[in-house]
Amino acid sequence: MKFEAAFLTGILVAGVFCCGCGGGREENSESVQSSETEAESFPDQIWEDLSEHIKVDADCVYPQDWKPGTALKAKMGDGLLWDRKEELVNLLFGDKEIEEELSNEYEHSQETVYYTDGEKTSFFISTYNVFSFSTRHSTHVANALSSDDRFDSYNGDLYQKITDLPFLSQSQAWQNILEFLEKLGVEVSDSYTCFVMDHETMEQEEAKAVEEAASLIGKVLTPKEQWTEEDDCYCFKARSSWNGYYVVPDMTGEGIDEENITVMYDKYGILSLDVYNLPLELQEEVSVQPPSAVVEEVGKLLGDIISEDFYEIRELTLCQKITGFDYGRHKGNIEPAWECKILVKNSQTDNSYIQKLYFNAETLEEL
Repeated sequence: MKFEAAFLTGILVAGVFCCGCGGGREENSESVQSSETEAESFPDQIWEDLSEHIKVDADCVYPQDWKPGTALKAKMGDGLLWDRKEELVNLLFGDKEIEEELSNEYEHSQETVYYTDGEKTSFFISTYNVFSFSTRHSTHVANALSSDDRFDSYNGDLYQKITDLPFLSQSQAWQNILEFLEKLGVEVSDSYTCFVMDHETMEQEEAKAVEEAASLIGKVLTPKEQWTEEDDCYCFKARSSWNGYYVVPDMTGEGIDEENITVMYDKYGILSLDVYNLPLELQEEVSVQPPSAVVEEVGKLLGDIISEDFYEIRELTLCQKITGFDYGRHKGNIEPAWECKILVKNSQTDNSYIQKLYFNAETLEEL
């Protein structure tokens, strides 16, 4: 009897154990199915015709190491670049001594500019978390480049015919810049625009800029006396980023450069560096609407427009959008957002342009 009781007990225990195992497999299976379904809701591309005039041929762009269906929600943090200005000056000036320092204080802000090399090299910084480092040569490079393709003066295409310069590859130059920005505590997006600035083209384009400045606005620019291969450099433009999300500034639209980090780099290192960067810190993780819901919302907005123009949704990017920024108090709201990039084609001409719409990624409220 003791043997039979032990035997029956063993069967019962084994049965319970097996049931538990079965339940575990079922739960795990449901978890896998849920993950797969979540991933399917956040595809890499979307193709769809919403109407005769509204089409979707969009890439869906997510942050690196992103968890489908979620987004990190940020808040304004501490640690302004202004608080580290002496450290930044030392990093950018190196062994050169500060020859002059000028400071101004306003109602809501402060700013300081440092000079060295007989005022040929300067570093400007303000409490708006903006700073600008420039050298004499970078001024001539800037004269030779018009990087905004919305204006007739655009010549950026002249500097994108080759990839690398003899002194260093473009990819290695960018890697060196990333390492330097890391020391500054500045995070940038993975994607960037690069202009490969060769001395022959710069000489021609600066001469044009000097002539146009004199004839159009009466401004006298002093051209560089001689251009050589020593003057070759790269000009990189990128967006500030946070935890893999690129950060959209409060003000966007025509005439505003959202690539708010610009770096010129030559064989000796950084020629110039312009940065606008806000300190952000993690608040919480939130659930976000899928791209299909964003497309539906955009379709409603565009469908209400009385126009014969054609619209093509080209890209949906999960990002962080700053809204309601108070420059005086240095406070603002940061929302996980969907950036929707739309190609608008005029129905009467061949003219087209890119329009951007922003939606709160949680609620789909237009920002």
